[in-house]
Amino acid sequence: FGADQPALVQLLFRPVVPGFHPSERAYAPSLEVQRRVIEAFKIAADSGELHAAAATEQGIRLFIAIVAGVGNERAANQPNLTDEEDLHNLLDPALDMYAAYFSPTQPDDWTPWSTQPTT
Repeated sequence: FGADQPALVQLLFRPVVPGFHPSERAYAPSLEVQRRVIEAFKIAADSGELHAAAATEQGIRLFIAIVAGVGNERAANQPNLTDEEDLHNLLDPALDMYAAYFSPTQPDDWTPWSTQPTT
């Protein structure tokens, strides 16, 4: 979608008009997508496909950052890729890394979110 409609992606996913806030009606589809993503991650964690930490707010935000980052890299640096050169060559391994990081084989009390300050 993003590769085929870069201008629409910009309008939908980037704040291109300073101070603009969508109406509740206009924002409702985004909230529904968010609800579905949260539910999908909860199901994946509950079924043992991902560690429970993946279904946390931070786990989902990391997932979104990975997908958006790959898409933004293409939009910024390779907007004219053909289907054969598409970013699946980056997105697939990035998602595999995410799934491996949040492997259900991690201990139940494992968390990637450190509560200790790093120096």
